[in-house]
Amino acid sequence: IIPNAVDTEKFQPRPANKNIRKDLGVTNDNQLLVGLIGRLDKLKGHEEFIEAVEIICSKHENIHFVMIGANTAFEGNHFAQHIHDLIDKKNLRSKITLTEHRTDIPQVMNSLDIFCMPSYEENFGNVLLEALASGTPSVGTNSGGTPEIIKEGHTGVLVGPCSGPALAGGLLRLIESTELRNFIGQNARAEAIDRFQIETVFRQIENLLTR
Repeated sequence: IIPNAVDTEKFQPRPANKNIRKDLGVTNDNQLLVGLIGRLDKLKGHEEFIEAVEIICSKHENIHFVMIGANTAFEGNHFAQHIHDLIDKKNLRSKITLTEHRTDIPQVMNSLDIFCMPSYEENFGNVLLEALASGTPSVGTNSGGTPEIIKEGHTGVLVGPCSGPALAGGLLRLIESTELRNFIGQNARAEAIDRFQIETVFRQIENLLTR
């Protein structure tokens, strides 16, 4: 198996951008920012993310959440409207910021304290590779290709798919432990360089083609 590659120069650990954090809804220096980056689609786990936010906010106050991504092409705004309605129904408008597609994802990734990819099943999530390369601790679902990227408890946290409570539990592990966030972030960066950087993956392709 030859994995996808990630540009480990474009995505690398850098100081958080305070202006981006403010733009994404952070109101104070001690607030944690948890983000989901992905197009608006039911299979991306936005509903479960919102359910997890509700659970987490019942336990912790100083956390903000962001969902970044545009509507899925040619599918209209029906799901987006559903997500907005769900946020309002759960009275989470002050806790969740929604933005359209952004072109500054490397800087956004550095500005997140925790990245979340709650997709029901991803073949091989490139955005998760970008989080690893950025040294951003991540939570992903134990389905599809995600377990081939994340080593549970070492380079990220794996949770059961299609479950808001399971997602909340995984996020809380990171929210409640600065030590675990730092440990996973450092390991994630090392893993990205070792397994997923462009030169490494291209070398595997070259070796395959020249056998």
